[in-house]
Amino acid sequence: MCATMTDQEMDILDELHFVQPFGYLLENVGLTEESLKETLRLMAGKGWIKVLRTADEEITVQEADLSQNGHNFYYLATKKGLLAFHSTGE
Repeated sequence: MCATMTDQEMDILDELHFVQPFGYLLENVGLTEESLKETLRLMAGKGWIKVLRTADEEITVQEADLSQNGHNFYYLATKKGLLAFHSTGE
């Protein structure tokens, strides 16, 4: 089965069925900027989200340096992330 998903990760994935900018997530998820950046970094490392430079240009997590530049990017749930999200709901 999939790795355990935190409530914060579930809240973020719930917002990422479509491409969203960092500011949208910050307003709608209820985390601090630093916590959101760290959670996005962890989720990208698990393959649950994509990091995008523009609404359609994907970049790697290493290239993104989310702790410093996470507010500059867009995010989208991956198929793996959505499957993990939907498998946690009973």
